[in-house]
Amino acid sequence: MVAVPRSLIPAESGNRHNSLFGRIARNSVVVLVSKIIDITAALAIMMLLTRLLTTSRFGDFAFINAVVLAFQPLINLELNTLLIREMASNRSREAILLGGGLLLKIILIGGFITAAVILDGIMQFQPVIRICFYLAIAAEVFQQITWVYSAVFMARERMEFEPMLSLISRGIAVGGIILLMLVCPRHLFWSTGLILIFCVLAAAQFARGIAGILVVRRFLDGFHIDWSPAVARDLFRHSWIMGIATFCTCLTLRIDVYFLKYFHGSETVAIFHLPHMYTLQIQILAVSIVTALFPVLSRWAGDAIDHQRFKRMQDFSIRVITLFGLGIALFTVFFPRWIVQVLGGSTYLPSTAALVILAWCIPILFLNYLCTNLLITLKKQELLIYGAVISLLINASLDMLWIPDHGIVGASFATVIAYTSQLVVVLILLRIVTRSTLDLGRVIGLPWAICLISAGMARWTEQWVEANAVTGIVIRLTLLIAVGLLLLAIQPKAIRIALIQSRRRVSLDWASGVGQSYGVGDSSSESVSKDDRFGSGTPDAKTPFSS
Repeated sequence: MVAVPRSLIPAESGNRHNSLFGRIARNSVVVLVSKIIDITAALAIMMLLTRLLTTSRFGDFAFINAVVLAFQPLINLELNTLLIREMASNRSREAILLGGGLLLKIILIGGFITAAVILDGIMQFQPVIRICFYLAIAAEVFQQITWVYSAVFMARERMEFEPMLSLISRGIAVGGIILLMLVCPRHLFWSTGLILIFCVLAAAQFARGIAGILVVRRFLDGFHIDWSPAVARDLFRHSWIMGIATFCTCLTLRIDVYFLKYFHGSETVAIFHLPHMYTLQIQILAVSIVTALFPVLSRWAGDAIDHQRFKRMQDFSIRVITLFGLGIALFTVFFPRWIVQVLGGSTYLPSTAALVILAWCIPILFLNYLCTNLLITLKKQELLIYGAVISLLINASLDMLWIPDHGIVGASFATVIAYTSQLVVVLILLRIVTRSTLDLGRVIGLPWAICLISAGMARWTEQWVEANAVTGIVIRLTLLIAVGLLLLAIQPKAIRIALIQSRRRVSLDWASGVGQSYGVGDSSSESVSKDDRFGSGTPDAKTPFSS
């Protein structure tokens, strides 16, 4: 562990809200609230739709979303992540970066709509599916505009606006669907009802976009937009490779749906979609932590001294994200039938086996999301293409091999293997770039081994669960708690302190105690200096996006 000078870690913090870890914790909680709203609403929508729509129509709903979201990265290009990184490290260029980002986004949206028209002509959708497809396209366009404004919130660490925007959009979505349940006759959900559902979802994203624009103009001091084609061109030059990598990743996430639709039809797609979407929605919990860390890590990555703090925070984040993801995966493996019953009802019980398999994607996705963003903070985003392409090829090959005979079980195994391959590549690249000495076998491999053994023991307790539900639940909860304590016990002391201590204690103690172990100090010591980490700090500095 590299020693950190005491001058970087003040012995006392005058205000607990000024401590860096306190700020990260506060931002994590705020973003977590936003993501919990998103998860709760998404799961509520899933629960409503599985009961409103027939299995076949729910499969059509899943297929439309899979088609639209797979091509989303071509208008996203991970541009928001790039904007947050650059705005956080060089506030003086916020206006010109935002203007360039919006201009590039508008151009990409035009290309996206054109591609959608071409795709519609190729696939020859049915009339109802075609209308729903274009409504889903409209919802995605509204969301993309909102994300550019959200980048300003994140870069300024004003995370408190995100829960408000999430509440607006998700409230309209859930409320609108409930209203449809009360007003629209049940038999119309075979045709008109599906169109109305997509209308509600598009309206929710439109409302979020308008609210985001109003909030950013009303509450953020000094906010303005400086349109710059030159910056838009530079942003595209730096972000296109991330867009291709993310496109491959999203295609990996959705390609199972395409193969299942082709070989087994819409009903099988619906059965697979429920556990698959559960694992993807749970990933939002990891996003809340990484989103709070990202602006700080972006500033640290460019400084020689702060780079050591970056490496320590990287090691800490990998440990915490691994434990977090494994805990959720174990809970899912222990109680899969209960989760399926709650989300979809007895009709979707055949998806239980797929959920048990896909549950192991949760810690993989958590860790992959963290490591991907760590590479982006280091300006090594071009390396992401390797893992994305490898995982896509593996998933497509295994899908063609297993889905025709094994259906959703084959698709689930193919998905886990593909995600694992991508994570392995990203971890290797991150280790090379940062020259990390972290023992991945102990930090990641050992907790995984413990959890896999525990999952096997849970399988062994099936007989008690079937004989007596109460006894089975008690046994599995006891095992889950025991595994959690064991995973905590094998962590270094500094990690245990950071995880166990309350928010109030951590805000004060990290700067002087635990913070010293991981190189984290007071916020005053890590603020951006006048000679900016990405340039001279002046508006006309020769930064990567100088116009």
